[in-house]
Amino acid sequence: MRRVVLLAFIVLCALSALAEKSKGKDKYAGKTKACGPRVFSGLENCCAMPKLLSFESFKNCSNGSISDEALKKAAFSATLKKHRKTREVSGDSKKQKIKVGRRSSGPKEGPMCFMKCVFEREGLLNADQTVKYEAMRDKYISNANATWKDQVEKAVKTCWDEFQKVDMSGAQPLPDDYKVCKGDAAMMGLCVRRNLGLNCIDSMKINGEGCTKKLEKLQECDPFAIPPLKSDEKNDAKGSSQSNKDGKKSAKQNEGKGGKGKNGSG
Repeated sequence: MRRVVLLAFIVLCALSALAEKSKGKDKYAGKTKACGPRVFSGLENCCAMPKLLSFESFKNCSNGSISDEALKKAAFSATLKKHRKTREVSGDSKKQKIKVGRRSSGPKEGPMCFMKCVFEREGLLNADQTVKYEAMRDKYISNANATWKDQVEKAVKTCWDEFQKVDMSGAQPLPDDYKVCKGDAAMMGLCVRRNLGLNCIDSMKINGEGCTKKLEKLQECDPFAIPPLKSDEKNDAKGSSQSNKDGKKSAKQNEGKGGKGKNGSG
């Protein structure tokens, strides 16, 4: 009997130690897929999720540059697609390469500043741009209908706990114009929408076309990795393409010079 009790005690201690160790673990560490606009676009056709932030805040923060229809979709998806101008760093013609992955801040035209503006208007940010957890929880719960209230409260709590464990130690170095707005609002906003989409209440499921694939991508992505600006992604692709062209051109020129030398000496 004593052996059984001792064995049970050892097992409980091991489980307790394992649970304690996992408390501080970053659940999404190592995932490179960012939860971009394409993942959230059309999610309202898969699940009838509640509108948790006011349309007026989204409209005000867009400065009139986005259509009402696009803004209404943004209010549900917590992301915003927008045409942006090409950016140059420190007057240099070279473009800064911004990789898809975690970063703690973003530029003026990006989703981090957009969501920062929305959260500020809703009274959900502190002066240092960190999220007011209780204010966000209460606002989201009050804006949700009776069907969603419990699920929304759970989603905000889950995302808050996960956000506290986010490891930014390996985040990429950023140029100065990417340090305008902290990403806390965008990360928390994305995380909650992702959580609600993946845990949609049965009676709210729509299951439109392509939803199975969309939810799979939603499951795979890291809600705390905000995609870079589209212009930066295009610049990276153009830069890579131009580099290849320049390399080939240089090789041909060298080959031509080498050929002439060979003929001249022969």
